[in-house]
Amino acid sequence: MKRLIFLILIVSGCSPSDQTDDDSTQKDLNEIMLELRVLHTNAGDAIKKSDFENASWLVEELDNTLNKAIKKFDSHRKLSGPFESFYTELLQEPIKKVRLSIEEQNAEEAIVNFRDLTSGCNACHKKHDIKKRAKFD
Repeated sequence: MKRLIFLILIVSGCSPSDQTDDDSTQKDLNEIMLELRVLHTNAGDAIKKSDFENASWLVEELDNTLNKAIKKFDSHRKLSGPFESFYTELLQEPIKKVRLSIEEQNAEEAIVNFRDLTSGCNACHKKHDIKKRAKFD
């Protein structure tokens, strides 16, 4: 499963660990969001299947990717402030709760917490008038 996800990220032009600091910040933000969408979808699927090993790995990669955005986007034309402020306000606590429920292998709590994380993603999208929404059914 990890190899398949890594392959998808490579094919899509994203890598879980390499983003360069250049001036094309809009393209880079779009690439990071694409990477997040792939990771979010796959983490949600793993949680629904109670595949805690893959869910743990995917949530870590999701958080690592969010942290790349924090480092890279102190400002951006689509953001009303630093990415870090939105991460701290909307995503940090839900990610901690998702991690904990995965560690405890509590599928019901992991689903609830992942829904909260998804809501946090969508709150940020709504705040910035981004039409695309994160989904977790």
